[in-house]
Amino acid sequence: MDVVKSVVIVIDGETKKEGKKMEKDSRDIILAPNEYAYIRDTTKGTVRTGVGPQTVTLSQQEELILFDKASKTFRKDDAQTKQRFTTAPEGW
Repeated sequence: MDVVKSVVIVIDGETKKEGKKMEKDSRDIILAPNEYAYIRDTTKGTVRTGVGPQTVTLSQQEELILFDKASKTFRKDDAQTKQRFTTAPEGW
């Protein structure tokens, strides 16, 4: 039985795999603590939420989307798909 190990490293926002730059077609989304992303299944239309800290691997039928508060709809936006939770300290 062969065992394959993979190491993913994020340095200054640049994702590397085993010291080499990952291809742009990589379907892994790395979510840090307090980050989340909406993921839509294009065949079923269902929307799920990935919450960090975790790595989300998108299938070929999934895409990252944003919720537009003004129109109250989901829209595709490749530029800004990860979002941070908004929190305030106690008594603020």
